[in-house]
Amino acid sequence: MTDFSKIKQLFGVVSPNGFSENEINNIINLVGVLPEILLDYYKELGNYEFNYWQDFLIRGIEKEEFYNYDHFMNDKFIIICCENQSVCFAGIKKTDLSEKNPPIYFSNDKEHWEIGCNNLFNYIHGFAYIHAALCLDNNGYFDLSDSGVNFIRSNFKNKNIKFNNWVVDGDTEFFGDYDDTIMMITAGGPFYYASNNEEHFMEMEKKWKDIDIEYK
Repeated sequence: MTDFSKIKQLFGVVSPNGFSENEINNIINLVGVLPEILLDYYKELGNYEFNYWQDFLIRGIEKEEFYNYDHFMNDKFIIICCENQSVCFAGIKKTDLSEKNPPIYFSNDKEHWEIGCNNLFNYIHGFAYIHAALCLDNNGYFDLSDSGVNFIRSNFKNKNIKFNNWVVDGDTEFFGDYDDTIMMITAGGPFYYASNNEEHFMEMEKKWKDIDIEYK
């Protein structure tokens, strides 16, 4: 089973809450095969609400909401995530479905695709990190100058996961000294930070409160 402990710690998950066996079987019947990592995620964490806070983990199954069959399939890709206003889609090449950890492609029209994340395992974590940074109870955001970006990169642990051209042009990077803490730098956009641990959240803020970061 794939280790999703970092995601579970970030959201305070203590028990599995995955898709039903029927949902899983319907997916397999629809696409034939799915990467092991994605199946593991569906089975263990797919039904948690945090998968639908900001962007949408596409179920393609029993529900009639917007993330259903019509969004799940594409000529050359299966689409595993849709941004909440259909601005961006994340997908796996159908020819890569038998791989355990294939690259993930991004598109803004479901026709033109480019690699957006180097592998599925990192993509799933980045997907979770975005939701946490935007939606956990302890959260904040502000704009950063270039010197502020450099300060974050130099003073906090890099999660070593990067998205390219998800919603914004350029990279999205993730940082955080604890597994229950996340910081997100978006190219040309705000800096977001959050934690499900109030003490770690305050510790994170304190690191830059006494530093001249040159806020925009």
